[in-house]
Amino acid sequence: MQGYKPYMRYTIAGGKGYVAENLAAQLGSYSNLKDALKDMEWRMMYDDAVSNWGHRDNILDPMHNKVSIGIAYDGNNIYLVQDFENDFVSWESLGCSGSQVTMQGTLSKSGLSINSVAIFFDSVGNLTTQQLANSPYQGGYSVGTTVGQALPPNWQAGEGITITASAWSQSGQSFSIAFDLSSAFARYGSGVYTLYLMTGESTASSLTTYSIWY
Repeated sequence: MQGYKPYMRYTIAGGKGYVAENLAAQLGSYSNLKDALKDMEWRMMYDDAVSNWGHRDNILDPMHNKVSIGIAYDGNNIYLVQDFENDFVSWESLGCSGSQVTMQGTLSKSGLSINSVAIFFDSVGNLTTQQLANSPYQGGYSVGTTVGQALPPNWQAGEGITITASAWSQSGQSFSIAFDLSSAFARYGSGVYTLYLMTGESTASSLTTYSIWY
């Protein structure tokens, strides 16, 4: 109802890795809770074409190393939520002071190379149940508007603005990154900016979905 997406709630709860959410619901009467949950899980794995197999891909993603599961039910309705995490960083610093972002830590998974920080923007506000029932919220959510990327010196973003990092180093498993979000704040204004610490071409291979309220 506040317009917060799963990765925003994850940041609020203290999460510092990457999160991707599955949600299934059975609305109406049911005879056995366990059987209903099994059926919802089966449909996410084997009957997910309407969601372009996104739920199944999320369950099978080899980057995920943690999952949190929530179940809510009453006599008529059941909701099943799965929050899958990529949690591979022991953080020394992750945050934003003013417009200055620092990301410093040690990777627990070998073979990862950090290539960029992708930045997305969401304008958030309270939503009514009618708004939530209609597009663009009905049935899913996006990662927001592409802002651009924070990159090492001499690199250029393929889409959106380029923010050249003031510090960018990775030595073995340790890394240290710093950059200024003021150009993003000036262009998009008040809202939520989410940082994806990228190790590949897809946001699914990220190490963070860290949200910043501005």
